[in-house]
Amino acid sequence: MVHNPTMATARRQRFVRATLAWLLGATLVLTLLSSLSYELVFVVSLIGLLVVVELTAPFRVTPTWRSRLKWLIAAGLAVFGYIVIRRILEILPPGCSEWPTGSPRVGRSRSSSSSLSPSRSR
Repeated sequence: MVHNPTMATARRQRFVRATLAWLLGATLVLTLLSSLSYELVFVVSLIGLLVVVELTAPFRVTPTWRSRLKWLIAAGLAVFGYIVIRRILEILPPGCSEWPTGSPRVGRSRSSSSSLSPSRSR
């Protein structure tokens, strides 16, 4: 199979056009629904990027520019994880989102925890 740089450029342009169309369409829909926020635009754009990457993936040979997309996707998923954790912490009651300090639990003394362990009688 002969490498055709024109065909590779056309595929890259198709990928960029599809991604931009998704981004603009998602922003327009969120604006029409009065739900425009940075988080929603980011999440919907990430979903669109993942869909476009999968729908335009070549079957045999992966071009170099496509292999670099994994870093962009990894960064997007990391930001998405941060958004999800932040949203979960907003939903939880005020005392639940604090990290444990290592002190014994309320209502349990050290002696009561040792009585729960199975005893060996021989």
